[in-house]
Amino acid sequence: MALGARLKLAREARKMTQQELADAVDWDQGAIGNVERRDSKSCRYTAALATALNVDLEWLSTGNGKMQKSGNEAVIIEPSQKDKYTVIPIFTDVALSADAGSCPPDTEFATGYTHMLTDRIRAVGAQPDCIVEAMLDGNSMEPTIMDKSPIKIDTSKSDFAIREGKVYAFSVDGELKVKRLLKTATGDIIIRSDNEMYKDEIIGRKDFEKIARLIGWVFDWPPNEKW
Repeated sequence: MALGARLKLAREARKMTQQELADAVDWDQGAIGNVERRDSKSCRYTAALATALNVDLEWLSTGNGKMQKSGNEAVIIEPSQKDKYTVIPIFTDVALSADAGSCPPDTEFATGYTHMLTDRIRAVGAQPDCIVEAMLDGNSMEPTIMDKSPIKIDTSKSDFAIREGKVYAFSVDGELKVKRLLKTATGDIIIRSDNEMYKDEIIGRKDFEKIARLIGWVFDWPPNEKW
């Protein structure tokens, strides 16, 4: 089975149309169709497609291993197991910055869906019906969260009662940012990257609340922090 056949298999297992998958990876629907129809052996979007479909990259690239990702996320869930999983909508950075900061999130803007064990969500203190997924773009949080990693966000934690040192997703002028937020002794906000190449940014609390919209708490990266 070549890449095109595996791509079609994974897409249909996720019940996604070619257009929905194309939107999720910022590609053309026709290009997705060509890869599937011609049973292509390679594709420069393979990594992004694997993330959007929540399948194992090695399997999608080579056919080796299993289609589902290792760990608790799975593309295909048996009917008897559905009550154990939470369905999580996937958003692009732009959609998340503009429209997905509410709890529960408005799935009208979702580009796809993934799954996660409900007990795992609750174990870290997250709210299952308020979880969204997006892709981190940039290396400012490395080595904690790597560039192009999918991130889970608990949108129930989107007020400005910031919990010290937690990683938050927030938008500034429509741009999604993922950083640690801390507070100075005077209540100003420290925006901190885990990558030492980036310096702290300090903004007055009132100014931060004016320019930023807090989307939620970022969790589900090893080792998992608890709320």
